[in-house]
Amino acid sequence: MRLNDAVFSGWLWDTTQRMKTLAAVCVSLTSVLHSVAAEHTLTAESSLQVRLPPSPLAPVLLPDSPFGINTAFDPDTPDLDARLKAMQQAGIKWGRQDFTWRRIEKVKGEYEWGPYDQLVEQCRQHGLLIFGDLAYAPGFHDPRTPEGAEAYAALARAAARRYAGKVDHWQIWNEPNGGYWQGKPEEYARLLAASGKAIHEANPKAKVLGLNMAFCDVLWAEKILKLVPYDCFDIACFHPYRPPSAPEEKFDWWELDQYVKSWHKHDLTPDYPDARRQTVGAQRRLRAGRLCGRLHGRNQRRRPDRGVESEAVCLHPR
Repeated sequence: MRLNDAVFSGWLWDTTQRMKTLAAVCVSLTSVLHSVAAEHTLTAESSLQVRLPPSPLAPVLLPDSPFGINTAFDPDTPDLDARLKAMQQAGIKWGRQDFTWRRIEKVKGEYEWGPYDQLVEQCRQHGLLIFGDLAYAPGFHDPRTPEGAEAYAALARAAARRYAGKVDHWQIWNEPNGGYWQGKPEEYARLLAASGKAIHEANPKAKVLGLNMAFCDVLWAEKILKLVPYDCFDIACFHPYRPPSAPEEKFDWWELDQYVKSWHKHDLTPDYPDARRQTVGAQRRLRAGRLCGRLHGRNQRRRPDRGVESEAVCLHPR
């Protein structure tokens, strides 16, 4: 036997004996633990903390990122910086932020932008781009009227011009098909057409986010699309809620109890199976792009920079 072979054999024998001894100790320890467990109830607690280095992209503005959140900050949120820092560490790059009309126009015809100026800058410092939701009128404006729509369009024009290059995505109201509007589809269509035109004129690079529906309310969307110019908005939004149904459930409580019985009681019969077939069929047509063509002209080709998106993810042009 060569020397190296002899050394290796000795190491192997020694290692084998150590492993046998360790195995015997483990068996003995297991027996002891079983004996103790038979007499006492054992509890155990452990924790693990992993510290990762900060991402080099954390403070960078990334328009193509799909990760966003509904920020809904007040401009005077006391712990705003801490919240923005947490969002930055989580890799969130987009925020849906209210620009509350009644906070901006407290006196008719006068805009107070200061608090929102600071908010926009703080967001950008933490790598967060935002799209502004212009909503919630002061008491002296009613956006459902022609005069109110004109006042809203003036606000939208001023916002688009002031924040051009910093906030280039503007949402026209919040869930106008539901409780935040209390008006007719024709009234929202007037608001959308006027404000969309105003934003595009003030900032040609801006994208206008229209519809902004609670749930995928395709019947309501069809009514709006028949009434507005094809180029008054760029991105169609909806909020894909399904409470209290889970995403994987076939049964949709909201569709039965709200969509049929309440929201569209004049459009659909109370016969749920028939109504459900109509609704699902309309949703499929929307996904297939048949409705999407109406966003951009009934007889015109679809523009590549316009599309239908969901606010389940952050919105940005394709």
